[in-house]
Amino acid sequence: MLKGLLIAASATLFAIAPFAAQAEGQAFLSASGGPSSAHVKGITGSLKDYADYYGPGSSNHIDKKDSVYGITAGYRWMTGETFSIGLEGGYVDLGKITGTVDSGDPYYYAEHDRGSIRTRGGIAGINAKWDLSYHWNLGIRGGYLHTSTRTKESFEYTYFPPYSGHFEGGGKNHSSNDGFYGAARIGYDFTPFFGMGVGYEYYHTDYDGYFGKSKQNVGVVAASVEIRF
Repeated sequence: MLKGLLIAASATLFAIAPFAAQAEGQAFLSASGGPSSAHVKGITGSLKDYADYYGPGSSNHIDKKDSVYGITAGYRWMTGETFSIGLEGGYVDLGKITGTVDSGDPYYYAEHDRGSIRTRGGIAGINAKWDLSYHWNLGIRGGYLHTSTRTKESFEYTYFPPYSGHFEGGGKNHSSNDGFYGAARIGYDFTPFFGMGVGYEYYHTDYDGYFGKSKQNVGVVAASVEIRF
């Protein structure tokens, strides 16, 4: 999918190049953020992941909600009276996901596990805007996502008599991975140089965690502001 997205982005650039050479345009700087919900596989993954690894008797708490924010800058060229398209690049913080699991054997031992995933990244892609009536507009953007993910895992075992004892351990991991992102919004331009909007953003990437390489999907209901020059 990423390969197809990049091919489509390249084709779009070639298509707009003749217009961009002659068309007017605007540079822009935008920021967006809002509450997020994530789905991941790994130490803080889905309930099914826990049941598969720890067994149906385990209990867990997963906090997959956080806040995501990002900032982008770019340039859009007018290719018609109401449509502009261009390039963007920026930074996004996809937030932190945490989870705990309690499991074990009531006659042998108790196990308490904790884990977290923290992801940030850079983006580069296409940004398009349609101007509607009465200062309203629609925007869409998407492209390449390069992420840096840090995972932490810790575990704690307590053994019951006659096997009394206590053991703790854990580890950390860092990985860099490639993915993609996409977003759509509806906005309102207060002036030709300032607008606000609300929409939905989606980010997909891999990460290396306790269970090996897994996938991470983050959805965001985001508010945004844009300054144009």
